[in-house]
Amino acid sequence: MVGPSGRALTCAAFDTEFGLELRFSYGDDLMRSELFRGLDRDERRAEAADAWPIALIQEGLVEQE
Repeated sequence: MVGPSGRALTCAAFDTEFGLELRFSYGDDLMRSELFRGLDRDERRAEAADAWPIALIQEGLVEQE
């Protein structure tokens, strides 16, 4: 996705010593980060990764093809 300024929105998951961390960045700025722990962490991380971009689209970002 790309915002009005032309910066890209990126999503990445990192397996850290504290849990599975999902990060959303807008250009070089970290917009949101969340840790997921427990047996269902992959499922909850996937749900968040699907939901966060939808919220941003509703705020004006557009998907880049």
